[in-house]
Amino acid sequence: MKNNSTDKQKADQLQTVVRSEQVIHQRLKDDGSFPNNEKLPLFVYQGALALPRNNPAVVFEDLFESNGWSGSWRNGIYGFHHYHSTAHEVLGVYSGSAKVQLGGENGITLTVRRGDVIIIPAGVAHKNLGASSDFRVVGAYPLG
Repeated sequence: MKNNSTDKQKADQLQTVVRSEQVIHQRLKDDGSFPNNEKLPLFVYQGALALPRNNPAVVFEDLFESNGWSGSWRNGIYGFHHYHSTAHEVLGVYSGSAKVQLGGENGITLTVRRGDVIIIPAGVAHKNLGASSDFRVVGAYPLG
């Protein structure tokens, strides 16, 4: 049984770290190689979280879980184009930085850094073009 008081405290703590510096949003069309997603935009929240020095990944895991994103994992982003045909994906950068390409070869390229959140709709290709040696993300998928 969940403790509602503990859940409320966690939610309050998360509100103190969530900020919204800059939001990039873009719809990405089918490019012939990847379906991408014309209906749902890709979102990149740059500088979305002020992360603590110790165990920053937990902040993303708690935030994602409290917003209905489950099955979280920690790793990086593959160095080849890939996409999820039936699931959206959220990524939270908790360490380092990387240059990523979203939407395939003709998509957009940007640098993501510690504290950024990326929401990738089903079908949108993504690839790591190069990263710092300490680059790490927390990833998760919506319930269901």
